[in-house]
Amino acid sequence: MVKVSALLGSTRSVACVGLATFTANRFFATSWGFALPRRPLNEEVKFQDLTVRSLRERLQALHLPLSGSGDVLRQRLAGAEHRVEATALSKRRRQRVRWAQEQQYWNLSRQGWYVRPPPSLGRGSRNPLCELGECGDTACALYRFRAGCEGVRSDFVNFCAEQIEDHFWQVKSRHDEGLVYCTLGCGCLYFDWELLDRLATSARFPIDQVWVVDRAFWKNATVASDEFKALAAFSQWFAGTFDLHAFRTVRSLKRWCSAFSGQFGRAHVVMECDSVQTHALTDDSSFCQTVLHEEALSLQIFSQRLAHRRPGPGRRRAPVPVAPVRCVRRRKEDSLETLQRDQWTSGAWMPDYLVDFMREDDQEDPADWIAEDLQRRYR
Repeated sequence: MVKVSALLGSTRSVACVGLATFTANRFFATSWGFALPRRPLNEEVKFQDLTVRSLRERLQALHLPLSGSGDVLRQRLAGAEHRVEATALSKRRRQRVRWAQEQQYWNLSRQGWYVRPPPSLGRGSRNPLCELGECGDTACALYRFRAGCEGVRSDFVNFCAEQIEDHFWQVKSRHDEGLVYCTLGCGCLYFDWELLDRLATSARFPIDQVWVVDRAFWKNATVASDEFKALAAFSQWFAGTFDLHAFRTVRSLKRWCSAFSGQFGRAHVVMECDSVQTHALTDDSSFCQTVLHEEALSLQIFSQRLAHRRPGPGRRRAPVPVAPVRCVRRRKEDSLETLQRDQWTSGAWMPDYLVDFMREDDQEDPADWIAEDLQRRYR
């Protein structure tokens, strides 16, 4: 079961896990190379004796919201309002997932609007990660099963893992316990799960905190969004690996970071996977100042139109051509400077300027088709 204190509605806490189960899960996590972060003591205890009025005065000084009950205010003042707490999966269920991946039974398929992992792992065993997903829009250049773009997402995972490893060890200071990773517009979190799982297991990479931001993280008493269910599965898989915080808006993330930057630090990496709506947010100087590390790395991948749709009526118009584009940027003062920008062309990544150069070479000389048109008319 999962408890998300950041989102709408009250949640029910979960019964405590037995000592034996906790020890087994902890041993399993460390055996897979997970970097277990140092867990701080419950900061809410310090504020138990404060009245609601005193809590609100302190919150006002930090420019945080003042609404809510006393318990909510104490959570907010402790910086735990957005923390996602979950019970770790059992060793057996994790092993089933690993077995399915190794035996090539991990077959993704399009289910509704998303591409998801298999719902079952055989012998009636439910896949604990079946709620995760990625974009299933067939018109998108990042659609996993799109002809000519099948290897884009897996290649981008490898690319990001290498970039993050190289970057973090360059900028890491003695105060950093591990990577602080921020993902914007993350949706159903399948890409982030792939990337972070690879870093935590294969690379034995220290991860301290993960901040996930998506406006679809909501639930009420009767129903929860697909993204909220994915967040629950994501948090259970990584329970004990790093601290997870979920936000519905970038505004709440900036407010939280501004109030607790000394306690939680700033993001070393900001990820935007198939989320073009967030580009304007990362270009904002206030976002760089409050959320990002001084030398933060920005990684993007999105589907870009290569031409504009022709105006006029007609249902038989050909679809607008699109192509995957990846971009690497780095913080420079209060903005992000582009270091690399590539486009997927003919099964490989190629710099943008070379793609434009080749496209210009392929275009016909206007004088040629004008001469041909005149010959047809006056033949």
